[in-house]
Amino acid sequence: MRTGAFLTALVMGAVLLFAGCGGEKPADSQSAGESELETAREHARKAAESAGEYVSEKKKEMLKSSEKKIQNIQGRLEGLREKAQEKSAEARAELQEKMEHAKEKLKAARKSADEGWEQARPELEQAMQNLKDAFEKFSEQVSSGSDGGSESN
Repeated sequence: MRTGAFLTALVMGAVLLFAGCGGEKPADSQSAGESELETAREHARKAAESAGEYVSEKKKEMLKSSEKKIQNIQGRLEGLREKAQEKSAEARAELQEKMEHAKEKLKAARKSADEGWEQARPELEQAMQNLKDAFEKFSEQVSSGSDGGSESN
């Protein structure tokens, strides 16, 4: 979303900036124009490469962060597993479903090309939020059961 606009602005800015460079004109104005155009193209290519590297780096950061969050929740889930045996099978099933869905979205995001990342990213973010919400709901149910409180649905 915002990254695409940033990349477009970056490339267009580079093209405009370097297209106007070269204040002195050689005697042959056609070759000078071609030279300036070639210089502008080269600068635009470099800007596009930099923009692509930026998107690729942001993708890597998001994937790494999501993977760590999944691992963290899996670890915390292991700590609650004993208490969870006494809790609703429905809540456990919902949490497991959200966990599998988040893993699928992470896997799909890893496989996406940088161009498809903008579409995969919000799907992964939504899956991660759903997983977090399901875990918190499940955790509250387990915790309230261990305190002698009533189970909430």
